[in-house]
Amino acid sequence: MIRLLFKSLKGAVFSSLTLIVVLGAALLTLNYVISQYMYIRLAGDMLERAGIGGGLHFINTSPYDGENQAQLDKLIEELSESGEAEKTVVPLSADVYIGGIPYRLELYDADIYPAMYGAPYEGSWPEEGETDCGVLCGVRPGDAPVGGVVTATSVNPGSDAVLKVRITGALGYPPMCFRTGFYSSSPENMTADKFFADDRTLYMPYSDGTARFIAESFNGGNAPPVSSGLIFLSGDVSAGRFEEIRQALEKHAKVTPTDDILSGTRAQVSSNLRRLLPLPLFLLSVTSLAYISVAVLGLYRRRADFTVYSMQGCSGPRMLLLACAPAALTLLLTDAAVIAASLVLKDKAAVGSFTLPGLVFGAQNIILTLAASAALFAAVVIIAARSVGRFSPAEQLRQARE
Repeated sequence: MIRLLFKSLKGAVFSSLTLIVVLGAALLTLNYVISQYMYIRLAGDMLERAGIGGGLHFINTSPYDGENQAQLDKLIEELSESGEAEKTVVPLSADVYIGGIPYRLELYDADIYPAMYGAPYEGSWPEEGETDCGVLCGVRPGDAPVGGVVTATSVNPGSDAVLKVRITGALGYPPMCFRTGFYSSSPENMTADKFFADDRTLYMPYSDGTARFIAESFNGGNAPPVSSGLIFLSGDVSAGRFEEIRQALEKHAKVTPTDDILSGTRAQVSSNLRRLLPLPLFLLSVTSLAYISVAVLGLYRRRADFTVYSMQGCSGPRMLLLACAPAALTLLLTDAAVIAASLVLKDKAAVGSFTLPGLVFGAQNIILTLAASAALFAAVVIIAARSVGRFSPAEQLRQARE
């Protein structure tokens, strides 16, 4: 039986290798689309958990216009002092080195970020009141273990500024670091996935002392301009006043209500598969026809062998196994290659050595690949089961007489 299995593969090596390549490419394309869909859905879920609804996202698209930036800063300060702006979330960060590797050190809002990300993959978020600790995002490197202390140094030439940070946690895969500052004139493009990047980031809880230290030691003594961020207005602000504030901000920045971002993301999630699936499904259907055709042609090429097997008393199940062995091996090798590629990409992204932005690889890729392959193999088994019976001596004799 083992010799017959190897004999059934003889003569089908080239066609099998070709099918592995083309079928693997089709399955990888399908996995790419599903991974992109999963990323958009995950980003939307994260913003929903963060509770950013009811706010305004703003970005100064002309940051080098000093006068315009000054007016924007003044307006934001006035809104905060008057109590109309209940919370302002702006990126306060600095570029640093940790162990010789570039990082973005960013202060986070304790009311939004833990809710948005959830519990870290390892460790925990800093306790309330802790200021000299942080959470890694976008990478889980071995040189910055949870519970250890790292040294952040300035990237500015000639600066000897250092900051000791205790790592309390590490956010898991996929690497998604929240960023404000995206804007598109097309409202349907203002979706949640555009507000995340895969940069190496060290999140630290915001405190006035840490903010001053970063400004003085890492940013040349100057606080960076508030060119983008989120503004959440007080519940006492009327709908009319909300619109007035929005119009005032629009004089100096591009403004998008956060509710529009959330609703646009929901619409994008629902339409994403309809927009992206046709191409990979077309490729998969073409390669599937090729796979089934090669399997059937190989079956009929060996029909004389199956007639001899039948004469020698080979049972129906064994003949079916011999008939399907080449197709099964092709699928197994293809699935192994596709799944291995997905897992390697996920593993590389998790440790920060390589990633494809905007994609999430995981269990869904394995399930999808195996499900598509199972459907293909089922078609081959059904065809083989109906064909093997026609290769019996009596059936071959009848066909010869006809």
